[in-house]
Amino acid sequence: MNNNTMELTLEGIAFNGLKSDFNTMLRKTLNKMCQKESEQAEISVKVKISFEKIDDMGIIKPKFDHKVSSAIQIKDEVSGCLKGDYMLAWDSSKNEYVMKPIKDKQVSIFDEYNCDEGSDKLMIEDTFQNFVDGECNEI
Repeated sequence: MNNNTMELTLEGIAFNGLKSDFNTMLRKTLNKMCQKESEQAEISVKVKISFEKIDDMGIIKPKFDHKVSSAIQIKDEVSGCLKGDYMLAWDSSKNEYVMKPIKDKQVSIFDEYNCDEGSDKLMIEDTFQNFVDGECNEI
């Protein structure tokens, strides 16, 4: 190879501009992460290659455009939990699910459904907003 030939590898001089831009972006990103106390960032490198034919002899002139970008993730979050000795129950007067205290620690598969006060029928809602009648016995 003569002195004017450039190898198309990351190790060669052809992509020195890309490597320099990447190094600059890396330093900037790390600096911003330290300033903003961010725990995560992402650096993306994109190379777009296009060809231009020069003449009828089949000579191709390549063009390599690159873009180096970074995204710093700064995330604020609060969380909580609602739990305890409650069961899911259907409140027919409100037409919605509610959480009721579990009276007995002995839990059955039917504890997520509600027997209306004074009723001996168990109302189970299905996906089509229809109800299935069943017997409700205290255990």
